[in-house]
Amino acid sequence: MAKASSRPPLPGPPLTRILSRIGVAKAPAEPPILPAVLSTWVDWNRAVVLARALDGPAANGEPASPASDAAGLEDECVQAQTDLRASVDVLLAELLHAPATTALLLKRVAGFQRSLQIACGRLRGRLRDALACASEDQRRLAELDAVMEQVLSPREFRLLEQMPTWAAQHCVPASDVPIDPAHPIWPEGLPPHLCADLRELLLAELELRFHPIQGLRAALHSH
Repeated sequence: MAKASSRPPLPGPPLTRILSRIGVAKAPAEPPILPAVLSTWVDWNRAVVLARALDGPAANGEPASPASDAAGLEDECVQAQTDLRASVDVLLAELLHAPATTALLLKRVAGFQRSLQIACGRLRGRLRDALACASEDQRRLAELDAVMEQVLSPREFRLLEQMPTWAAQHCVPASDVPIDPAHPIWPEGLPPHLCADLRELLLAELELRFHPIQGLRAALHSH
């Protein structure tokens, strides 16, 4: 009988756990304290904007959208998430079966990240528009989310755009010879276990980017 592992599960969200497992980043011993983390991400100018969104009155909205419109928007969010997950598998299937260079790997992963960022930003904006037509609390949430996206997105982008480099560093075989980015170091395609790690990373980023979308969907559903 196989012996169960005594190693405790790594704390933190999926992306942090995966990066820790492959040796890219160290998982924290304890979950970080949100106010302390935000204080390192938000400068005083953005903090003022955020405080105004929290303390100021909610803007007046237009009449609420029909329930059918809200339902259609929720369906669109679900379909978009399904399509993006499928795009991850398509991308990795191509890398699995074709010669790959580090430059190609970086380009393809970065391209998916851009598509993910654009799709999530569009859905987030549409959900805010729908909430802006509802109750005062929902309008305030829409305003707060818009400010949070504006305040946190630059730092989030700078961190997540490093993902292709992290993936490449993890995937490049150990060697004392400098890697030529144009040389296919994986002439037969990426090894399956490396594709599996990339898949976990990209799906974890997808989940991370959909967190605010899920929150806005829940608020819209409560209308």
